[in-house]
Amino acid sequence: MPNTSVRAAAEGMPTINRRAAITAAAAMLAAASTVKAAPAAEISPELEKLIAAKDKACAAFDEALEASYEVEVAYFKAHRKELFVDLSIGGAQSFHPDFDRDFFHHDVRNDIIKRYEDQTRKLVGLEKINPAIAASAADALNSALIKDLRTFRQVLRDEIGRRRAFGYWQAEEAREEASQADLDAFTDLCAYRCANFAELARKAEVLAHYTGSRFAEIQAEDFQILLTSMMPVTAGEGGAS
Repeated sequence: MPNTSVRAAAEGMPTINRRAAITAAAAMLAAASTVKAAPAAEISPELEKLIAAKDKACAAFDEALEASYEVEVAYFKAHRKELFVDLSIGGAQSFHPDFDRDFFHHDVRNDIIKRYEDQTRKLVGLEKINPAIAASAADALNSALIKDLRTFRQVLRDEIGRRRAFGYWQAEEAREEASQADLDAFTDLCAYRCANFAELARKAEVLAHYTGSRFAEIQAEDFQILLTSMMPVTAGEGGAS
């Protein structure tokens, strides 16, 4: 799927290629559909409802993605992409904020800390000559680091404020919500238990469409759900759904 945000793969299972995995599953479904021809009337409204929901969610995501892109382009025409944190030890730490990746800002923070650690290591020689002065310098560096990390957090807050005021932040949130809804609709379709060969063929047709060249990967959990939907119903489980 073309989503910018995808679910984490199920524990212990890697993300697998959507086309390869689903093509195999779809081939099995398609082969099954040739065993016994079934009229279209045997396709349940429930399955068609799931397909319609997936179509609607996909279209909504495409619209949100396009809207987010247009706002992004407009935003960066008026604002710079690269931000700077002026450092007390001289120079600055530059970075391109990516709020879709929470760990990214930890990386920037660690880069600032590393620059201070490099300065602290330079005090090793001074410690041998005058430990008191070296200790005082180390304390000063630590205080400066704390100050610069506060400045870094403020730079991020300011950027978020600018994006909210422009509408860019909201457009990204709408895109992420639409992305998740699209992923959920695909999962629901994978989970549907077909009641006959006509439904198998219909489900295979739709899955093949949504695993074409313009779509990316299937998550391991979705593949597990798809395979489970093809297994016989065990005691205590429901029917076709």
